Amino acid sequence: MKLILGRPRRRRRRTPVFFTIGVFDGVHRGHRYIIDSVVKEAKRNHSRSLLITFFPYPQDFLQKRFWGYLTTLEEKVRILRQLELDYVWIMKFDYSLYLKKGEEFIQYIKRYFNIKKLFVGEDFRFGYRQEADIRKIENIGKEKGFFLRIVKSLKVGKRKISSSFIRELIKRGQLELAESFLGYPYYLGGVVRRFSKLAGSVLGFPTANLETKGKLLPPEGVYIVKVDYQKRCYQGIANLGVGETLKRGERVLEVHLFNFRKNIYGKYIEVIFLKKIRREKKFSTPLALKKQIEADIATAKKYFSRHKILYSQAFVTTTC
Repeated sequence: MKLILGRPRRRRRRTPVFFTIGVFDGVHRGHRYIIDSVVKEAKRNHSRSLLITFFPYPQDFLQKRFWGYLTTLEEKVRILRQLELDYVWIMKFDYSLYLKKGEEFIQYIKRYFNIKKLFVGEDFRFGYRQEADIRKIENIGKEKGFFLRIVKSLKVGKRKISSSFIRELIKRGQLELAESFLGYPYYLGGVVRRFSKLAGSVLGFPTANLETKGKLLPPEGVYIVKVDYQKRCYQGIANLGVGETLKRGERVLEVHLFNFRKNIYGKYIEVIFLKKIRREKKFSTPLALKKQIEADIATAKKYFSRHKILYSQAFVTTTC
């Protein structure tokens, strides 16, 4: 897969291209269905496949109501690399791009690619203030020399798969249901900022801490988790919140791994949320908190002993 950031350095107008456009936050099952259609048809026609996406997320850039990303840019690219696309073009979303009408946007793409067929979902719209609907896109296609294929939306039960609905599920803490729409368990990846010396020395439970800025988070509380570190899987618990008892003040994900003694400061890990144990709460003393953490660990270990958790690793990790 060739990754293009910003404006392409050269034009690729000889080979016909089948393409799709969208934010693709989460790269959920519905997104992958469209992408799979693009890739398969491009191969059948001896052409290339192209996915065009944007960063930052338009709602984030425009400072509209935005809860956070299902996938960071790095996570999204990591998933897309597994889907056999020839090109992924990440356009910088700024006011210049925001103000382009549908026809202008297509003309911009045509400067670099010989586009032949556009694959979109049933409700797709784009261009300034989303002025280009399906009918208008078809007309643009006739003028610009490409066809439009509308891909039916996938559903889970009677509910259409969408990033907005998945966000609602995660915000409500319905992680197992969110997984059925995403196609993989929800996770948070990041570089370990530091080990909590306070938690380790006072409580005896060292934690690896991840910043949560920008990522959509489930409700604050304590979770049973699995952690992927360097292609190995570790069991643990995690506290998502502000650390009320020890007064840390900032929102952070603190992960305690069972039987783990490695120094992973500055290393990348993925924390996979499995089940919420309890809400975060304030304890009267560190000793009371320590006893609760011991109880949480016992609960998590019982969970792991009763559940053989075998997730498909097609889109998240190779071990957990």
